[in-house]
Amino acid sequence: MNADDNSKAVKNSADLAVLNEYLQELLDGIQEDFYAVADWAYKIDPLRCISMHGITERYLSGQKADAAGYVRLMLGDLESRISMYFSRYVDEACHQIERNEKNLRQMGVLPYIPRFAALATRMEQYIQGQSRDLVDQAYTKFVSIMFVTLEKVAQIDPKSSDVFLLENYAAFQNSLYDLANVV
Repeated sequence: MNADDNSKAVKNSADLAVLNEYLQELLDGIQEDFYAVADWAYKIDPLRCISMHGITERYLSGQKADAAGYVRLMLGDLESRISMYFSRYVDEACHQIERNEKNLRQMGVLPYIPRFAALATRMEQYIQGQSRDLVDQAYTKFVSIMFVTLEKVAQIDPKSSDVFLLENYAAFQNSLYDLANVV
């Protein structure tokens, strides 16, 4: 690198610093508006967080790190907030499934088994870009909690637990078979 290239790099770095400073001044306060939109979307339908996460991630991955540092920082914070909201939703849904273990008698298909397919269908509609990982993590958590709870409920009556488990596993598989045809 010669002296001319070195001075251009320093000038570009200084220009980027000034640009990011101006962006910060220009966009000061807009972060609260972004947060308000995320809050509103979460309250209306927590599954909207999936598409918001994907859109934000797609924008972030398409931008150069140094060109709009403040914007990347702001959107990175927004993406973290959206992920936190979705995780909160997943945790609350898992808690509801776990509560079923205490309130159910062992008979028939547990209510959360067919509901999972409906939830998964809705979640698949919102996937955009990088949000696939977010949704797959949610699926893993949901399914593991569902089956742990199912096993616990089955232990209530060991004589009929095999039939109970088969009935619920079959209902789960059949509901996902329908989903696989859609996706």
